[in-house]
Amino acid sequence: MSLFKKIFLSSLFAGCIFLSTSAFAGEYGIIDVNKVDSMYKKSIQAKADLSIKEADLQKFQAEQLKKINLKTLESEKKEMVEKFRTQYKTKKEKILKEHNKKMKAIREELAKTLRSVMRKKDMKVLFRNNAVVLGAEDITDEVIKELNSKPASSSFR
Repeated sequence: MSLFKKIFLSSLFAGCIFLSTSAFAGEYGIIDVNKVDSMYKKSIQAKADLSIKEADLQKFQAEQLKKINLKTLESEKKEMVEKFRTQYKTKKEKILKEHNKKMKAIREELAKTLRSVMRKKDMKVLFRNNAVVLGAEDITDEVIKELNSKPASSSFR
């Protein structure tokens, strides 16, 4: 095969790939999930709430350990340690249960918003941004804008 034919076929092949990716680009979308998570108001608030509650739990732990160390009898210390462990476990489980409930609601809201944006843009498939190099439209900023424009519900306060 001559050099001219090889160049011609290579150019033709590259052109076909370009046309096929650009023709279907509207059907495929990408999203940066980490960016959405870091810029969505409800997600930011849920993380802040968790941090505050974890700090309160650490404060509780420090206070209880001080009280335990003030006791002189080993039997009293042992009894207080068992009581503390039970209280600590209960408080931690409650914090995690509340946080998981908030995160579940956030994931549901995100999924609903993703479907809405995809419908508006007539997209058939949505990928994470690191899964596609070329040929898909990034809808991250649009999703963040739509999520943050919704009124805050009472379950996030």
